[in-house]
Amino acid sequence: MIKLIISRYLWLWLVFLWIAIPFARAQEGLPGEQVEVIANFEAQLLEVEKLPIAPSLPPADTTRPRLSYELTPRTLSIDYPPPRIRPLAFRADPLPPAYNGYVRAGVGLPQSIYGEASYHIFTNKIADMLFYMKHHQANLSNDQVENQAFAQTALGAKGTYYGDLGFGVQGHMDYSADRVHFYGYNFDGTDTSGIRPEEVRQIFKTFSTGATIYNTTQNIGDINYNAGFDLYLLSDNYAARETGLLLSLDATKWIAQTHPLHIGIEVDLSGYEDTTTQNLNTYTLNPSFAFHGDVFKVKGGLRIVSFNQEFSVYPDVEATLQLVGNKLMAFAAAQGDRQKNTFRALSTYNPFIASRFPALTLKTTDYLDLYGGIKGNLNVVSYSGKVGYKRANDLPMFVLDTTDVSIRRRFATLYDTARIFYVAGSLLVHPFQGVELGGAVRQNVYTLNNQPKPWHLPAFTLNAFATYTGLDDALRVRTDLFVENGVPVPAADGSPDNLNGLFDLSLAVDYRFTQHISLWMQLNNLLNNKRQRWQYYPTYGLNFLVGASARF
Repeated sequence: MIKLIISRYLWLWLVFLWIAIPFARAQEGLPGEQVEVIANFEAQLLEVEKLPIAPSLPPADTTRPRLSYELTPRTLSIDYPPPRIRPLAFRADPLPPAYNGYVRAGVGLPQSIYGEASYHIFTNKIADMLFYMKHHQANLSNDQVENQAFAQTALGAKGTYYGDLGFGVQGHMDYSADRVHFYGYNFDGTDTSGIRPEEVRQIFKTFSTGATIYNTTQNIGDINYNAGFDLYLLSDNYAARETGLLLSLDATKWIAQTHPLHIGIEVDLSGYEDTTTQNLNTYTLNPSFAFHGDVFKVKGGLRIVSFNQEFSVYPDVEATLQLVGNKLMAFAAAQGDRQKNTFRALSTYNPFIASRFPALTLKTTDYLDLYGGIKGNLNVVSYSGKVGYKRANDLPMFVLDTTDVSIRRRFATLYDTARIFYVAGSLLVHPFQGVELGGAVRQNVYTLNNQPKPWHLPAFTLNAFATYTGLDDALRVRTDLFVENGVPVPAADGSPDNLNGLFDLSLAVDYRFTQHISLWMQLNNLLNNKRQRWQYYPTYGLNFLVGASARF
């Protein structure tokens, strides 16, 4: 034990000596100096003033920072099926039976026959086609007036194809032949008889065709469009020819599904040939916008028409204001256009027109129509009344062709600038179940630049009707009244004269005694009024037709 302790102390001394000997040797090289102690160092702290500090918490920050984020918009394409809304089931009224075919035929006096037929074909809601024909002729010459006869024939087809992509294509093809006779020589004082019908016959033969493409469903842009063409070829018995082509494009953009922004473009070309050539070509641009408010509607637009390398601008403006809902509304408008007086339009209005230049001249009528009025719907009564002023440059009128030395009494065209003040109104009344009354009236006051009177143009016109439907819609009765003033014509010395007026009362009865067969009767001009709508051309007196119709 003692040895162990001694051994440990011996090792400690050896280690101490091993460390101390090098250190002692290092001190041997230090220079010797004398240190003198002057005073003992005493460290003291200076007294300082203690500052009192009362700690407190900082105020709480209650503000909300406004953070601004900028996100890059991205269009997401989401394909999902549209929801199917299933309404509550109500018992629907049974639909009336549908019939594809219709035939109507009759005979009457004076020596008249009437026939009409049509057939409609449906193909699985993809397409439909309608074929039709109509013929009506009458001959009064054997009874009272030589060659007072006419015949009207029309036939054609039209159909529509409904595409899967939301468009439809509609087309038509028609042919008509209207036959009249220049029987005016019977009343002009000429001692003439035994005239063959071929000598005074006129036949207007017209072939027309056309097609239109349009949207049948609402598209993504909410734009309705319509584009198409119409072509006609017209000829008569005197080697006159006219060709017309109309190209049209209409587009309407609906804003907020309420306000239509519309633009229309028309190219209307027509050419007439007899001994000379007369062309009427117009190009029309019609932009407009309509705003529909809660109690008012305003439309503003223009019609820009190019004719003979000249441009004319017309207003296309309308405004409607509800004063008492739809019971009383006020309206006003300013509209203008350039209307073409083609041979087709003039001969439709006056079938006894001449078809040779210079008796027949074709022009366009430049007009501006300003009008205003009131209208409304009082449940059982719908009404409308307006007052207007119309300025018409090159208004067509008709006078007898004095250069025609033949027995045919034909009319030449005459043009003048007219200012027309007019009052017009219409009325529709449903006083009882199955009863309907209605009519329209118009009074024109003409002021002409050159001519003393508006030759062969009526100033007062009244059309009225009354219908009754009863016996579960099996019986239908209708009566019509037509009143018109005697039109002015130039007398032999050129002074103004007036023809007799029109007062025509007619009655029509249709009774269906089975679901498929009906009997009908039509009595025309019950008062036997033989007015001359055209000078030396009195109309038929009392005449009637009776017949039957079938649907299948």
